[in-house]
Formats: sequence, C-alpha cells, structure tokens
Amino acid sequence: MNFAQNQSLKIFLTGLLIITITIVVIYNYYYSQTLKNELHHTKFIVDEYSDRINQLILEKVKTIKTITVSPILITALDESNDYYSLLSEQKKNAEIQSKDDKWQTIKDQNDPFILKYTDNMVSKYLMSQQNNLEGEYGEIFLTNKYGSLVASTAKLTTLAHGHKYWWKGAFNNSEGAVFFDDRGYDESVGGYVLGVVVPIKKGDEIIGILKANLNILGSISEMILVSQNEHLGKLKLIRSGGLIIFEEGFEPLSKRISSKSLEKLHSTDEHSYICLEQNDKRVIGISEIEITSGYEGYDFGGNFESIDHTKGNTRESWELLCYRPISILVKPLQSILSNLLFIGLLLSIVLAIISYILGNRAAKPIKEIIELTDHIATGNFDSNITIRRKDEIGLLAESFNKMAKNLKDSMISIDKLNEEINNHKKTENLLHESENRLSSIFRAAPTGIGVVVNRNIKFVNQRFIEMTGYSAEELIGKNAQIVYPSKEEYNRVVKYKYKQIQKYGTGTIETKFLRKDGSIIEILLSSTPLDLDDLSKGITFTTTDITERKKINKMLIEERDKAQQYLNITAVMLISVNSSGIVTLINPKGCEILGYTKEEIIGKDYYDNFLPLRLRENMRDFAMKVFSGGKESFGYQENEILTKSGEEKLLAWNNVELKDADGKIIGVLSSAEDITERKKVEEENKNKSVELEKQFVKSEKQRIATTIVLNDLNETTKNLKLEIFERKQAENLSSAVIKDSPLGISVRDKFGTLILYNEAWKNIWDITDEQVESYMIKRTELEMNEKDSYLGKYQTQIKEIYENGGSYVLPEMKLKPGKKKRSEWIMQSFYAIMGENNEVERVVILTSDISDRKKAEIKQNTLYNISNALITVDNLHELYIKIREHLGNVLDTTNFYIALYDEESDMISLPYDVDKKDDYESFPAGKTLTNYIIKTGKPLFANRKFLDKLAKQGEVEIVGTPSLSWLGVPLKIGNKVMGVIAVQSYDNPDLYTKDDLEILTFVSEEIALAIDRKQTDERIKRNLNEKDTLLRELYHRTKNNMQIISSMLRMQSRSIENKSLSGNTGIEIVHESFDEVINKIKAMSLVHQKLYQAKDLSHINLKEYITDLIKLLMISFGIRSEKVSLNLDLEDILVLIDFAVPLGLVLNELISNVFKHAFPNNDEDEITIRLYKDNDNTINIHLSDNGVGIPKDIKLENVNTMGLQTVFNLIEYQLKGEITYKSDKGLKWDIELKDNLHHERV
Repeated sequence: MNFAQNQSLKIFLTGLLIITITIVVIYNYYYSQTLKNELHHTKFIVDEYSDRINQLILEKVKTIKTITVSPILITALDESNDYYSLLSEQKKNAEIQSKDDKWQTIKDQNDPFILKYTDNMVSKYLMSQQNNLEGEYGEIFLTNKYGSLVASTAKLTTLAHGHKYWWKGAFNNSEGAVFFDDRGYDESVGGYVLGVVVPIKKGDEIIGILKANLNILGSISEMILVSQNEHLGKLKLIRSGGLIIFEEGFEPLSKRISSKSLEKLHSTDEHSYICLEQNDKRVIGISEIEITSGYEGYDFGGNFESIDHTKGNTRESWELLCYRPISILVKPLQSILSNLLFIGLLLSIVLAIISYILGNRAAKPIKEIIELTDHIATGNFDSNITIRRKDEIGLLAESFNKMAKNLKDSMISIDKLNEEINNHKKTENLLHESENRLSSIFRAAPTGIGVVVNRNIKFVNQRFIEMTGYSAEELIGKNAQIVYPSKEEYNRVVKYKYKQIQKYGTGTIETKFLRKDGSIIEILLSSTPLDLDDLSKGITFTTTDITERKKINKMLIEERDKAQQYLNITAVMLISVNSSGIVTLINPKGCEILGYTKEEIIGKDYYDNFLPLRLRENMRDFAMKVFSGGKESFGYQENEILTKSGEEKLLAWNNVELKDADGKIIGVLSSAEDITERKKVEEENKNKSVELEKQFVKSEKQRIATTIVLNDLNETTKNLKLEIFERKQAENLSSAVIKDSPLGISVRDKFGTLILYNEAWKNIWDITDEQVESYMIKRTELEMNEKDSYLGKYQTQIKEIYENGGSYVLPEMKLKPGKKKRSEWIMQSFYAIMGENNEVERVVILTSDISDRKKAEIKQNTLYNISNALITVDNLHELYIKIREHLGNVLDTTNFYIALYDEESDMISLPYDVDKKDDYESFPAGKTLTNYIIKTGKPLFANRKFLDKLAKQGEVEIVGTPSLSWLGVPLKIGNKVMGVIAVQSYDNPDLYTKDDLEILTFVSEEIALAIDRKQTDERIKRNLNEKDTLLRELYHRTKNNMQIISSMLRMQSRSIENKSLSGNTGIEIVHESFDEVINKIKAMSLVHQKLYQAKDLSHINLKEYITDLIKLLMISFGIRSEKVSLNLDLEDILVLIDFAVPLGLVLNELISNVFKHAFPNNDEDEITIRLYKDNDNTINIHLSDNGVGIPKDIKLENVNTMGLQTVFNLIEYQLKGEITYKSDKGLKWDIELKDNLHHERV
C-alpha cells in the first residue's frame, strides 16, 4: 500500500471514527438531556399531585369545619358542658365511666339509652351531612369538652373518648388543633379511613370535639388514575414507613416498598433519581404530603390496631411516589438515532471520495499542518511549518507561521493584562475596604461629624443633618453660623474654641444650635484642626445632642434644691457621719446649735471636734462596732455635744444607719433636738419640789419662800407651754412641707400599717381615697402582703429595716403594668425612726417618680443598641432580629413586622414578620393599613374602633386578622418613605400607649438608616463576589476558545484543499478562508469584550453586541457606511455567555454572507435586523437584505458548506431553537430561541 493510499485510508478511517463518535456523542447528549428533563418532570409531577392531595385534604377539613359552627351543635355542647361542670371532678369522672360501661354492654342499637345519642337533633343533623356526600363519610360523632359523647350517626365502640390519643391531639392542651387519625382500613365505610378531628371553640375556649371518618381514597384514587392517563408513569401513595396506601389494582396496605428503595428515596435531596427495578430502568420521584408532616395548627397520627381498624399509622407521614419507565421516555430518540445513522452513512461515502483525492494530492503537507495546529491548541506557540513551497500550500504555511506568532504575542499580552488586572484588583480592594471602614464609622457614629474650612462647611455626616434638620445641600458650602441662634453665640464659640486649640490642640464647649424648624437644641461641640501648624486647611468637629441630658440634670438639680430646702427649714438638727467618723452633711439648724459655719463642720472628724473629751473614746468605739456589723444599733440616744464656744449641750438623737447596695453600713443619718434647757428645768423642778416638801413640814415661816418658789414654778410652766407651742408650730411646718412636696411621702408603723401620706404618694400609685383605707387597716404583726409584692427580691432587706432600723435606698424599680396613671418607674428611700427603747417606731418612705428619666434613658439605649447592631450583625435578617429584640425592651413586640415598599411594582414585602395570626411574605400595596402609613408619611396609633372608621370611609381595607390595637411608624430616609415598622395586639386593646408611639417614632429614623446601610453593604458584597469570580472564569473561557480556534483551523484547512481540487485555486482562496476564520474569532472575542464590560459580569446586551459586530464586519470587508443602509430595530435583551458565543458565530456567518454575496451590483443596498422578545420569553431575530437572494431550487440546509452547516447545527442542536429562511426580494432569515438552557455561573 503506497503512502497516498495509506494516507487516504487513515483520513477515511479518522473521518469515519469522527462521524461515529459524533453520532454517539450527539445521541448520548440527547439521551442525557432527555433523562435530565424527565427527572425534573418527575419531580414536578409528584410535587404537583402531592400539593393537590394536600389541598384536597384541607378542603375536606374546611367542609367539616362548616359543620362545627352549626347553632345546633353549639347549643347541645353548652347544655352538656353545663351539666358536667356542676359536678365535682370525682363525680364527673364516675358519671362518664358509668355511662361508658353501660354503653359497651348494650349490643342493641335500638336500645333507648343508645338512641338518646344516635337519634337526637344533633345526630340527625350529622346524618343529613353524612347523606349529602354518600359513601364519603363513616361515623360522625360529637363529644363535649370532657370527652363524653353528645351525638353520633351510629353506635360506637365506646361512649367516653377523652382518654384517646386523637381526642387529646385535637384538644391540644386547650390550644386546639385539627388532628388527622390515620387508622387504615375501616369496616364502617368499607375503605381506607382518615379520621378528621376538629375542636369546636366558643371564643378562645374549646367546648367540644367533632370527629368525622372519611373514606379518603375515593377522591385521591380518582385524581391519581387521571394523572396516570395524562403522564407516562404510575403513582403510588405510601406512608413514610413503606406501606402502600394506594396502588391501582391492589388492596390498601397490602404491599410495602422495599426498604432499600425507601432508604434511597429518603436520602436524596433531589426528590427524584434513576434506579434499576426488575431488570427495567425507571425514573422514580417522591414528594411528601405537607399536611401530614407537622403542618402548623394540624397534627397527624394513628393507632396501630383497634377493634374495627387495621394497620393504623405509627406517627408516619404520607408520601407520593411516581414510577416512569425509561424505555418509554426515550422512545422519541429512536427517530433521531435513525436520522443520525442515515446522515453518517452519506457522510462516510462522501468522506471515502474526499480522502482518496486528498491522500494523493496533499497527504504529507496537510498532516504536518494538522499536527502543528494541535500543538498550538495545547498552548505550544513556538511551532513553525518548514514547508518551502511557492504554491498555495507554501503560502498557507507562511500565513500559519504568522498566525502562530500573533497568537503567542496575544497570549503574552493576555498574561500581562491578567497580572495588571490582579494588581489593580488588590489595590482597588484595599481602597474599597478603607472607604467602607471610614464610611461605616461616619454612618454608625451616634454623634454629628463634619469638616469646616475657613468657617465654611465642607462635609457633614447623616447624624449632623438629623440634628440640625437641614439637608446636605443646604449646609455644604454655607458659613457655619447658619446653625447658631445668633451671631454673638457663634463668635463666642469660635473665640473660646480657638483659644483651646492653640493651648491644647483641641477645643470642647457647650453651646446651642438653631434647627431649621426654629427649635433650639443643646450641643457639646469638639473641634480638632487637620493640621495644627496651618488652621486654614480645615477643622474637623463632632457634635453631641445633650438636650435630654441637660433637661435631666436640671431636673436633678431642682430635686436636690428642693431636698436642701426641706433640710434648711426643718426645726431639728440633721447631721450625717460616714464610717470613718467624717461629717458629710449638716443643716442650718445644726450649724446654729454647734455655733460653727457649714464650711467649718463638713469634712471634720465628728468625735474629735464636736464631743466632750470624756465621751470621745466610748462613742467612737460604739460607732465602730455598729459599722462593723455588730448587733448594736445607734437607735435613740441622749448625749452632750461640744459647741464652738466650749459650751456643752445635751441633745436627744434619733439615728438611722445608711447602707450600700450590699447591705453594708456606710454611715449614719441623725436628727437631734437640743434638750439642755428642758433637762435643767426638769432637774430644778424635781429638786425644788423635794425642798418645798421638807420646808413645808418644818415651818410655817417658809410659806413666803414656798410662794416665791411656786411663782418660779408658774414661770417655768409658762416657759414649758411656750416651748410646746413652738414645737407644734414646727410640726405644722413639717406637715405643710410633706403635704406640698413633689416627693411621695408615706409613714408606716413598725408592722407596716399606713399612718401618714401626702397627695404626691397617692398620685404616684394612682390610689383613690377609698383605696387608701385598705392600706390603713391595722396590722398586728410584720408580714409582707400583696401590696408589698412590688418589692420583689428586696422584701428581705426592707423587712430588716422594720425589724432592726436603719435605711435602704432602691435606686430604681419598674412597676408591673396596671392602672393607666400609675408611675412606671420609681425610686424609693426607707428610713427607720427609733423610739426611746431603741425599737423601730416609724418607717418613713420617700417615693420619687423617675419614669420620664427612665424613658429618656431607654430611648437613648435603644437607639445606641440598634446603631451598634448595624456593626455587629452579618446580614439583614440578623439586623431585623436585633431590632425586634431591642424594641422588646421598650414595648411589646409579640406581633411585629418590618415592611418595605417597592414603588416600581407597587408591592409591599415583609422581610421580617413575627405574628401569631397571619403569615405574609408580600402583598399589593393597595389600600392596606401599611400603605396608608407610607402615603401619609405619619405615625399612626389606632384601636379597633378607629380602624373600622378608616375602613368605612374607604381609606383602608383590612387585610388579614383584625387587631384590637395597632401601632405603625413610617421608615424614612430624608423625606422618602421606604417602609413601615409596626406592632399590634389581637387580644389586648390597652397594650400600647401614645408613649410607645413616641418611642417607636424616636427610633424609626435610625432603624431606617440601619436597614438602608445594611442593604447597601449587601449590594457591595454581591458586586465584589461577582468580580472575584470573573478572574477565575477568564482563563477557563479563553482556554476553551483557543480549542475552538484549533478545531476551526483544522476544518478550514480541509475546506481550502477541497476548493483547490475543484478548480478554484489561487492565493485568494487562502486569504478568503483565513478572513472567515479571523471573523469568527472576532465574533467570539467581541462576546468576551462585552462580558468584561458588563455590570454583572454574567450577561451581555445583544443590542450592543449586534451593533458592534456589524461595524467590525463592515471594516473587515472594507464596506463604507454610506454604501449600505442599515435598519436596526433592536431591544435591550441580556443573555448568558454560553448562549452568546454560539449565537455570535451564527450572526457572524449570516451577516458575512450578506456582505459577500447579496450585493454584487452595489446599488441601494439595504440590511434590516430586528431583535425582540415575546411574552413567553422567546427571543426573535429577523435578518433580511434586498440583495439577489438565492435560486428557488436550492435548499440551504442541504448545502455542504461548513459555514451554513454550522449555522443550522448551532441553532437546532446547541441552542435548541428554530431557524427558517425565505428568498423574496432578497434573503430573509427568522430565528426563534429560548434563553433557558443555561444557568448563571458568575
């Protein structure tokens, strides 16, 4: 065999092998695609019919629920429940058990006792419902809330049902749930039974249970049999344990799915797979019936055996299986295989002829070109063709070497470009991260931040805009004086601030800002220059709104001043000494008694400076024992003190220990009364009385002296009366102070009985005069009752005050919700007053209403926590959870949702919704209450009456379960409403107040900003992920395109040889061939160019691609734009890269043919291209020209040219589309494609 024959044989065998492989690959491709589609179709079938069965069961439940609302049933249940409710628990159980025993012993269904339940009004009503759907129901019976039978359509096995699992499942711990009793085959209906057990409610209370046994397979089997006629397959309804509930031609529960198949079905996530059963491959799909697997508000189960039921459910769910033989599914492929074999036979004959000719003419040169082409395809661009011939083959070799060199240069350029892109990407990422951090700090900062240059504002953050009420445009470029209330205040701040900057490098000052709405806010302003050496470069500043803080400080100062006034006007000495013996407090009366000024007393050692020397050591030792926690107590004392003048005065002391939060004594608060004169008078009176008695006995002569003494006594008595009057005046003054004090003051005896109170105390607790009487009921022993329950864990410490004396301060206490006017937060101080026997006589309680202060703190804390959550959470869903969590510390968020409005679609979505009644993901805006807030842009606090009024006026339409109390606030960014945040109550109309609306409004703007920022962050993350994926995809796609280039060059070389044999020789053939290849490469390169320039890096715009492709081809063919009229009607249609590359090759071929063949005369040439998409997402491309067209007897699909064969093959086989043409005043091409073959990868 000579070389040429050998080459011809090789070419023939190679071509034959390629044809065979191509046929096998094409057939396998269609085979795999068919199986893949049928797997999805099988999953669709089981999902569709499982959903239909689910809906069928729900419809059955709805039908049964309509029975439960019948007044006949409600009346009968009320009568039965009332009868049993009068019995004790023991008698009730005995009564039901007795009736049940009697019921089971009676076999005659016509017995009067049986007929009492099977032939009453309720049972007749149930029978009528049973007869309406003949053959569908078995027994229907009704029990009361104690499980005792009320009525039944037939005699049941038992009368008592409260102990049964299905009754307990429906009762559901008084919550109520629909229970499905899957008990298998039932003799009463002669079929498969599903018992539907429905609780009957009156208000929120369950008053009875209705059970209806359904012959469920009647409707389900009809549905399954119909589906088997519509689809190529067989459906089976099974339990998850494997028992077959329904299969055509078999008794229910008589067969079981193999455990191996069941395990395979339950282990796959795709719900469908291919298996080999009984020597036949099948596609099997499975789908669970949702309502049987833990559907909310429903329960599903059964009992394995009972008297008249067999093979009951053991807590298994229902599942639907679909069996579809693959042999039937792939039958349509037989015709494709036949066509492929016929085409292969024809190609083999043609190939034999061509291979014989090529083998004799160009075996060796072609072989060398093909081998070197393969080298280039693998990335080896250093190969060169060494053929030295001056014919077309030589020119081809020279052109081939040039192309290899150009490809090598291109690859080097691509590598450099990739490296530059990577470096640029790293730099861009670092800059982006830095910008994100800085932007995040500015957005999340709770203070206003800005920059001022030459007293003009250059930058402010969102918080500063919110503080001042101006927009960014109104502030940027303006003089900073715009936010100050006056020029004088502005100059004062500037002057003081610059002095601090020059001295310390930064400046801080409190000032006032004038908001845009005219209101004044208090501001803490801090400024730092960008460059200390050059202040003209600008100054950064931060502003903190301290308005609320100033108000609170002012209130505290006022409270302190009032307390100080009370100390100043009291008629007794008040002094406080700490555990080190240092005086920490003294009132004016104390200064008067001691003879010192306040400054001379505060901070001095009490024992060393204000006690006589003889008492100091003993008094200090006693005090130290008390402070160290010994059993001693200061209590009531009388002792002398030393005044500034050195005079000693006798004082009567009432002492109260001061304790810290741990109960440790840290000081003593004492009130003292100067009794020096009183003691002297008492002593003198005592001595004088004794002396008078002696003198009166001894002698009458002393009468005169006695008279004188009596006169002295009268004078003394007069002085005592005067002293008593003054003390009463002091007491009246103290009473007036108590009465008018804003503090709640109450006094109790040692057993806790209320003795004295003022009006402020009543107002804080919202107590009427009649209710006060219950507090003043005499207690005979110290015992905390329900009125003291608010003390909670502090009861032990307060009880100790009543028993042992001392004092205790509760800095803050939240009261349980109750009366509307009752204070929400209070602060209490307890002080014990000791008697002469050193026992507690009275306990004074000072109560302050701190609700306003706490609300301000809670608002600020909530605002801070939400701002902080923006930084700590990873995604929007976590942010929504944190928002609800923090708002839950302020108000009830049991029923809570965040709604976002899409203006383009006029839809409202609920990205976060927690609700006991309703479950929505989205709904049309319409006239919903949420949209009402969005349109008005105002907060709304509404009760049921107001909501009904809005609905009646046509302002809103109630969607979902009506609420008794609804509170909603718009989420605003600037003046634009982005959504709504709302809470509601279905059972408590008084759950929310206007204070809650104020709090929610206060934080809503921060919530809106937080959501907007997090949405922006997530968009940025998505964009970065897309760009990262691009660099990984770039090399893969370029490599694939190089392989395509290699294949096209191989095919083109054969085409060149074929043309040379047919007589069209010459160098023009080579150039023409390579021009075609280059155009195809450009068409694919243009796809990658558009892909790289696309925003989402996954799609290209066909409109832009076609426009640019025509320009490239006109340049390639040397056609000027004025010679050809282009009519382009193109829609913006985005397609994936896997779709765009083959479509680009098709358009390149068709448009190139127009430029090459359509216009030989170059006279009024016109090309029209139309691109659009139908309603069913079909992409249509119409390409036409007014050229010479083609002869009518030529069929282009049969023309054996690589270009046209590529067009038809790519459209029909790779793109799964349709292509037609028509020759009428030119050539017209119509292409229809479905853009659903590929999935987005980037």
